[in-house]
Amino acid sequence: METFTYGTGKTKINLPKFNQIPFGVMRRIRKESESEQIFAILEALFDMGKIKETDLDRIDQLDMDAVSDLLAEWQKDAGTTVGE
Repeated sequence: METFTYGTGKTKINLPKFNQIPFGVMRRIRKESESEQIFAILEALFDMGKIKETDLDRIDQLDMDAVSDLLAEWQKDAGTTVGE
């Protein structure tokens, strides 16, 4: 699986490419709000072993501006958004 790397200073966060999220995850969250979708995606990817605990911990330490930037860059890298 290809990865997307987001850099925040000395810290790097590795996630699977956004367009490689399993369809079943997207199907299950389709009716949730956008913010709930993001939480559900990250938690599902973690549960499937596609995100390491260290990367999830790094995301948890980000401030809201950095999280917004991470999500925008992650989706931009794949040429898509949660709503597509």
